[in-house]
Order: sequence, then C-alpha cells, then structure tokens
Amino acid sequence: MTREPAAPHLVILAACGSILLFALLFRPVEPGDSLRIGGTPVPNVCIMKQVSGLPCPGCGLTRSLVAAANGEWARSLSHHRIGILILAYLVLQSVGRLAWLGLPRLREGIRVYCRLLDLGLVPMLLLLFLNWISTLLGGIHAGTAT
Repeated sequence: MTREPAAPHLVILAACGSILLFALLFRPVEPGDSLRIGGTPVPNVCIMKQVSGLPCPGCGLTRSLVAAANGEWARSLSHHRIGILILAYLVLQSVGRLAWLGLPRLREGIRVYCRLLDLGLVPMLLLLFLNWISTLLGGIHAGTAT
C-alpha cells in the first residue's frame, strides 16, 4: 500500500482549527452588530453586500460561528441558519484530521471517515446556496433583501 502524505490533513486541520480558534476569540453580538476585537469593530468585508446591497451566501456566518462556538445556539441561528451545522462540520473535520495524524495504526479506518467528511462538503455547499436563495426570496417577499 502506498503511503498517504500528511500535508493535506495538516492543511485541513490548520484551516478548520484556525476558524474554530478565531470563533472562540470573539464574543457573540446581537444581529446587525459588528464583531469587535477589544473595543474596535471589525469592518464588514462582504464585497457583494457593499456593491449590490444583497447578502452573499455567507453573510452572518462569522457571527453565527462565534455565537455557536460560545454556546449561544439561538443567537447563532439568528445570524445564519446553518452556522451550527458548519461549526459541527469544522469540529468533525478537526477531530478526523487529528486522529489521522495522531493514530497511525488506525489510519485505514480514519481515512474512510475523512473521505466521507470531504464528500460532506458538497451537501454543505448546497445547503449554503439553498439558504441564500431562501434568504433572498424571503427578503424580496418582505420588501427588503437583507
């Protein structure tokens, strides 16, 4: 059997771990408020919303992840409907990659788990897109798309 390189697992672990750490460094905010580092607000970097006035598929996702990582489930849902699901996915990816790196004798079974998680990215992106369409249609129906 060929030896699988560790680099892809390290990259995924670094990406997911960074997002999780970032989410834990901030405190949850109310819907519409900006995240803050200390007392300084973090600027809105959504180019789509700045240019078109319409939310992108990920609008509110950072605030949702911050709230979910801090155990504030209702607040997380108020920012983005699938933030909790994405947080769970990031945790599962991190656990899988840590297990692959730290338990070499179990790598064959862990490899299957990691592949399934990788395939799970497709439905996650589909949910993100469907949530965005729902948000746009809801905003249009209500007279605003925010």
